[in-house]
Amino acid sequence: RQFWDEYGHWLVIAIVALLLMIGVTIYVLRANLRIAISEQALREEVQERTLAEEKLAAHRDTLEQRVAERTQELNSLNRALQEDIVARKLAEDTLRKSESALRTLHDITSSRYLGFTDKVEALLRTGCEHFALSVGALTRIEGDTRHIQQAHAPGGEIAGGDRLPLSDTFCSVVSHGLDRKSTRLNSSHTDISRMPSAA
Repeated sequence: RQFWDEYGHWLVIAIVALLLMIGVTIYVLRANLRIAISEQALREEVQERTLAEEKLAAHRDTLEQRVAERTQELNSLNRALQEDIVARKLAEDTLRKSESALRTLHDITSSRYLGFTDKVEALLRTGCEHFALSVGALTRIEGDTRHIQQAHAPGGEIAGGDRLPLSDTFCSVVSHGLDRKSTRLNSSHTDISRMPSAA
């Protein structure tokens, strides 16, 4: 009892201190465990976000590539459509011009108010306008000579009654081809534009 009286309060203090240390240790261990769990969860979340960002970036790249490819396809289709529109307009314009020329030819040939000479002149003029030629002529070929029967030549290049060497005209190429029973003409070797009276 004397021991307790002398050392009892110190023993109680020691026991309380030990219990406090044990409590603090348990608290620290639990805190460390919670921190470790939080760090693990944070690492997993970071990994998931990184993976998600990588997938998103890959999807974005794929999407951009698809958009670029689709844009290129649409541009190609648009160019093809524009070319088709231009070709159609050109064909329609050509058709209108041809129809107009045919109507004009019909009007000329069926006219009761024009004589033969006037009809030929009108036909030559219409042919020059339709085919964008500067000179047109009704001719007769005898041997190697081309006889101009009637001409439409605003610049006075040729006139009715003129005689031209057949070799200087496009008729020589046609005549040569017909003589050889050939209808294929190679325009790359024959400059038609320089030959008189191509119409």
